[in-house]
Amino acid sequence: SWLDRNHAIEALNLMLSWLGTYRKAPYFLEEICRAVLWISNHFLEFQNIVIETICNVLPTNEDLVDERIIEDIIGYLKPDEAVVELVARKIAWCLANYSRDNYHNGYDDSAREKMFNWLHQIPHAIYSSIRSELLDEARQLAVKDAWEASYFASLFAQYGDYIAEKEVLDIAVESLNGEKRYEKLQKTLRVFGEIAAANINLQNGKIAVADEAISKIGEIEI
Repeated sequence: SWLDRNHAIEALNLMLSWLGTYRKAPYFLEEICRAVLWISNHFLEFQNIVIETICNVLPTNEDLVDERIIEDIIGYLKPDEAVVELVARKIAWCLANYSRDNYHNGYDDSAREKMFNWLHQIPHAIYSSIRSELLDEARQLAVKDAWEASYFASLFAQYGDYIAEKEVLDIAVESLNGEKRYEKLQKTLRVFGEIAAANINLQNGKIAVADEAISKIGEIEI
C-alpha cells in the first residue's frame, strides 16, 4: 500500500529480473514470487505479465516450492484471466510429475486439492485448448496414484468429456493390480468407470447400451 504506480513498476522490474538468477535457489525464488504477486495484486494491470514471467521459470524441480508458488498464483488469479491457459498447463504438469504426501493427515485444503479445484473452474474454451495435455498428465498420474487420479477424472466429467474420464479411471483400476488392500478403491473406480461408459453412450444416443452399462454397476459390490 506504500508503493505508488511508479515505485511498483521499479520494484517489479527489479524483482522479475531476479527470477532467472534465483531459479536454481528455489526457496529464495519462492519469496521473490510471493512479493511480486503481492505487488501485482495492488496494481492489477501488471498481474498477467507477472504471472506469465513466474510461470516461465517453473518448474524448479523442487516439488514443495513449485506447489507453493502455484498455490500463491491461483490465490490471486481468477480462472478467466488471460494467462489461465499457461497456469493450467503448469498445474497439470506439477500434479502429474510430483506426488502427494501419503503420510499427511488430510488432503483437504492442501495445495494439490486447491489446484484441482481451480482447474474445475477454467472456461470450457481453455479446457478444450489444453485437453490433450491434461489427458497426458492424467494418464501419468493414474499409473502411480489411482486415488488422486479420480480428481482428474472428475475434471473431465465436469466438461462432459466422459471418454477421457473413462480412460483415466480404467488406467487407475489397472494400476492397482487387484491388490487386496486396494480392493474397495478399485471397485469404486470401476463403478465410476461404468457411469462414464453410460454417459458416453447417452451422448451418442445409444440409450439401450447406456442402460446395459448402468446395470453392470449393481454387479459391483463395494
